[in-house]
Amino acid sequence: MSIYFNAGKYQLLETDQNKLNHFIEQLNSSQKAFIIEGHTSDEGSESSNFNLAAKRINSVTEYLKSKGVDISKSEIINWGETNPTYLK
Repeated sequence: MSIYFNAGKYQLLETDQNKLNHFIEQLNSSQKAFIIEGHTSDEGSESSNFNLAAKRINSVTEYLKSKGVDISKSEIINWGETNPTYLK
């Protein structure tokens, strides 16, 4: 599942909250470990993109935690701009 953010932003959109809610339902029935990856574009400085990716990861993890998900089962990877992702 992919969550896309507006350029330069880290706030979850309502449509993405719905995606996460569906993911939580699946996760609750399977109890599997999962990976959260943070990506950005390669526009801007490497450090600002790394920080933006961290904020995006935090938005997702905080939302999941607010819904009772145990984040300790997850692996978190901050790619920043080293593995850029674009919505075309």
